[in-house]
Amino acid sequence: MLRMKIAAAVAVIFAVGSQISFAGDTTLRSLATERGRYVGSVMNSEWFWGSIDDAYEPIHKAQFNAVVPENEMKFDALEPSQNTFNYTNADKLVAYAQANGMRLRGHALAWHSQVPSWVSSGTWTRETLLAVLKNHILNVVGHFKGEVAEWDVVNEAICDSPVGWRTSSCGTTSIWQTVIGEDFIDSAFVWAHQADPDAELFYNDYSLEWGTASGSKAGFLLTQIKKWKAAGIPITGVGSQTHIANTHTQTPKNLSALADSLNAYGLTFNITELDIGFTKGSTPSQSDLEAQGHLYAQFMDMFLEKTNMKVFMMWGFTDRYSWLPKYQGKDYGLIYDSNYVKKPAYDSLVASLNRHAALSAVASVGFSAQVQLFCSVYDMNGKFVRNFAAAGTDALRDAWNANSAELPKGLYIVRYHAVGASPRSVRLFKD
Repeated sequence: MLRMKIAAAVAVIFAVGSQISFAGDTTLRSLATERGRYVGSVMNSEWFWGSIDDAYEPIHKAQFNAVVPENEMKFDALEPSQNTFNYTNADKLVAYAQANGMRLRGHALAWHSQVPSWVSSGTWTRETLLAVLKNHILNVVGHFKGEVAEWDVVNEAICDSPVGWRTSSCGTTSIWQTVIGEDFIDSAFVWAHQADPDAELFYNDYSLEWGTASGSKAGFLLTQIKKWKAAGIPITGVGSQTHIANTHTQTPKNLSALADSLNAYGLTFNITELDIGFTKGSTPSQSDLEAQGHLYAQFMDMFLEKTNMKVFMMWGFTDRYSWLPKYQGKDYGLIYDSNYVKKPAYDSLVASLNRHAALSAVASVGFSAQVQLFCSVYDMNGKFVRNFAAAGTDALRDAWNANSAELPKGLYIVRYHAVGASPRSVRLFKD
């Protein structure tokens, strides 16, 4: 019978952690893994085209344990003509993520932008366009079933001004909203869940970092979430893109409050596209870069302190490949400069991770030895494996042994809680 001695868990955790780090170095990846979290970067489109620098990929796979494609899983990339799907580039990223033990995000199933012309210029009724969306989601999510851990099911459906759904008064309209109506969102989540019941499903948007007051995008979203939850819509959580400027120093506090509001609904909250840019044309000083690093660290501190946050994703890692100058009027927003030199922001993220303890052994977490524990097992890519119960910490060893006997050898995260208590996590090794 395979045994995992809980008393020796700390030694096992650090022994295994050293095996999955890169070249023995402390990296964002190794620190995040030790804390049961995911820190990632977008995979820039140049990588798919084969026009990326040789230095790019080794840094990417050494520093990150999560990845999302920049454009290669959007509607126009995957279904360029009706019912004809092209998975070549997306499959390349799946292989990369699997080979390097990375959690993979899918982005994005239903968005008003980057839809092919056959959709945007077509003549549709509500029924025929619903059929198009359903066919796309079932095919795409079905193709990647068990490979993509989480999907941005709906992206940017809320208008900036006036705050509300993206209707004709918004400036930039959505064909999904215009032809179908707001319930395209409900249907998209239902179909994504149907295609892969184990995938985590997110609503993703920008400008959620400006508070939840009346008239804010986040406030409007919380109202909709209450309706979706009441209707049984299978939403896992919310993604905040968080494309901000170096002057937006209040935004970590705002996202902290939003995380708490979402936690009250039982929802996960992820940072999905973070960058912190300076006005294009300006050259930040060393003190500016240090202040930028401090702001990055505030986001990481908040992320690590919230029990309902799992993924901290940046929209790139090097200024050499950044969307900011072309699309946002900003620059210098990432954690490596254009020559792949780490900026103060990188060191600030490392310092934040080090300020927060790695996952500890069960015996040290403070639960009574007799309290009933409800446990969920995840692999190191964040995919749910199974649930089990234990009659207190004293029985957790035997419960783990009984419920892990058929699992493949490797490291697992066991997330457990008692009624009325916040969940805790421990990493356990099945040998």
